[in-house]
Order: sequence, then structure tokens, then C-alpha cells
Amino acid sequence: MSTEIPTSNVLPDTQPRPTQKAFEPASQKQLWSGMGTGLVCLAGFAIGGLSWLDPQMALATAASAGQQGEYELFFLLLMFIFPLFLIIAGYFFWQTWRWWGDTRAFERSKQKTTGLITHLWLDPPKGQGKKYYAGYRFGGEHTAYQQVHSRVFNRLTVGESVKVEYVPGNPRLSYLNLKK
Repeated sequence: MSTEIPTSNVLPDTQPRPTQKAFEPASQKQLWSGMGTGLVCLAGFAIGGLSWLDPQMALATAASAGQQGEYELFFLLLMFIFPLFLIIAGYFFWQTWRWWGDTRAFERSKQKTTGLITHLWLDPPKGQGKKYYAGYRFGGEHTAYQQVHSRVFNRLTVGESVKVEYVPGNPRLSYLNLKK
């Protein structure tokens, strides 16, 4: 359920809200987290595959751990689901590669331009706090939206000029720079 915030400064054109989410550059922590999760999944795939090659070794390892019943079930389950770990690892590696590539392209090629706030709205998700969004237009016909902090949201008005950072060759990579 979305509610449009009425403002006194409404733009003359009543276009629909932007559907393109703003690009947020990935942090080093996000990139390392994605790689780490991919490596853990790759290790699960390797352990599951090795369990098929020598199931007795896997059971002996579980027995030497002292909790044979729990580890036997773990290795037995791992023997059947281990191919899923390869798919999951591939996804995390691909996603991290994409984040890294987009962030690198953004940081290298970004340009600053003036944009215009076109929409302000909030979405109250169930059981959580409200999420505040600002829609903006830049470069003539490009539009996007970005989640903003409530304090920033309260000081923005529709029609206000803002700074937008974007990659000219790929306007999908745009970010609303709200730092004053």
C-alpha cells in the first residue's frame, strides 16, 4: 500500500512514478561478504562431492567427532543436496562480479548533473517502519527513484533541484547525491 505525499509545489506534468531503482555502489564489505558466501557454498559442494567418493571416510570423520548420530545425518543430507551448493555459489560469485563491475564503472565514469525531484512517497511495510522514497528526473528523459532517510525526505519538495551522479553511457547507473 503506497501513499502519495501531497505537496504544495507540484510539477505541471503528472507522470507515473519512476520504476528504475537508483544504483547504489557496493561497499567493500558487501563485496567481501558475497565472495565469502560463495566460497562457503563451494566448500559445501566439495565436501558433499567427496562424501560420494568415499562415504566411509565421511562417516569415520563424523564418528571421530564424538557425535556420530548428528554428523551422520548431516553428511547423508549433504550427499544429496551438494549440487545445489554449486548453483548457489555460482549465483553469489556472479552477483558479486556484477556489483564490482557496476561499482567500478560508476566510480570511473560518473558525471554530475542537476536533476529534479518528481515524486515523494512512502511505503509502510507490514510490521516494519516506513520506507521513504524520492523519484527524480535527470538528463531530459531519464528517471529513477531512491530510498532516502526520513529527515532527508521531510526537507525535500517536488520540483526541487538536486545533484545526480550518473554514467552517461549507462543511465541505469544513477545515484541521487543528497549531501549538502
